[in-house]
Amino acid sequence: MSRYSPVYKYPDIPILLFAKAPELGKVKTRLAKVLDELEILSLYETMLSHTLSLLDKNTLSELQLWIGFRSDSDTRIFSVLPSGPKINRQADGDLGVKMGSAIKHVVSSKNSKGAIIIGADCPAMTLSYIEQALSQLQSGVPLVIGPAEDGGYVLIGVDDYYPEIFEGIDWGTKYVFDQTIRKAEKAGLRYSCLDTLWDVDRPGDLERLSQLKPGFNWSR
Repeated sequence: MSRYSPVYKYPDIPILLFAKAPELGKVKTRLAKVLDELEILSLYETMLSHTLSLLDKNTLSELQLWIGFRSDSDTRIFSVLPSGPKINRQADGDLGVKMGSAIKHVVSSKNSKGAIIIGADCPAMTLSYIEQALSQLQSGVPLVIGPAEDGGYVLIGVDDYYPEIFEGIDWGTKYVFDQTIRKAEKAGLRYSCLDTLWDVDRPGDLERLSQLKPGFNWSR
């Protein structure tokens, strides 16, 4: 069987899906106030599968998986994709180190025109939203960012490696987006903001998640 080889609209700006390997007690721990560990793991796997389904065989850009996992992590959920994207291991360090390292690796390619990073916890993400970022990068905007309602961001895209926007950020707080923008402005980096979306990090996000069609089920 031949490997699926699509013709991409933005072949030089890959989509980097950042995710953790699904491990009990290691993902979405802030939901532990209302869900037990098995329910959280089930929810995470559901959101991850949803995001993979959205991106698998998309015709916008190449999908790359950048996964945080230990040597004994179960990565079968990633290996069943028909298009067979390569699994890359995230660097050690905080989120800024992980994302910066991935970006630096990707843009080192002589054909690269940038990269986009998204996570697996934004059910409101659409291919149209991602294409807005790809289109703006291709048109010459150095930095594109999709804000999250909780003060972080759900997407970041760059046309090159800018280490300053990944350094000195209070990751996991409501200050991430504002701090990133201030870093970009200080560096004289032109940027564009997409519409604000919501992601799933807090117990209050679960009600909104359950109202989606199709709804997300986190019971086993």
